Amino acid sequence: MSFCLKDKSVVITGSSRGIGLAIARKFHAEGARLHLIADDAAVRNRAAELDATSAIADISDADAVCGALSRLDRIDILINNAGLERMTPVTLADAEVLATFRRIVEINVVGTALVTRLALPRMLGGGAIVNTASIWGRVAEAEFDAYVASKHAIIGLTKTWARELGSRGIRVNAVCPGW
Repeated sequence: MSFCLKDKSVVITGSSRGIGLAIARKFHAEGARLHLIADDAAVRNRAAELDATSAIADISDADAVCGALSRLDRIDILINNAGLERMTPVTLADAEVLATFRRIVEINVVGTALVTRLALPRMLGGGAIVNTASIWGRVAEAEFDAYVASKHAIIGLTKTWARELGSRGIRVNAVCPGW
């Protein structure tokens, strides 16, 4: 399937590897202008490969996200793909598991909401937001309660934002990849 994305400005979080990188490669092949954001230096190499701009940023940090978006005048498509998955069994209440639980929610839910809020002023002519949820946002898996809860939250945010932003010509959808 081919889409005409020539000169569309696309921001993709979590784009240094995995699903985010695959998305970036497809958008590049369709002629989009890419801005890649990830929390690791590999994003610079990926950006060079795809003739894109990039920023290293923790999406849960407002200052980092502001910096990552500061060079962009316009965003046509926002792909909220960054996420963190770790085991957080409810049977464990040690400090490490609780810190991991908080970090997953901070990245997956708060970070996604933060990037969206800070990107919206640059989405003046409508556009699209695509949130990467997960199959686990529709079902559940034992010992991954933070991740499952965060992906259920992404589906809820998607539905809420679709209602709120539709009148501005901004489509909001989620994808739920699985293994």
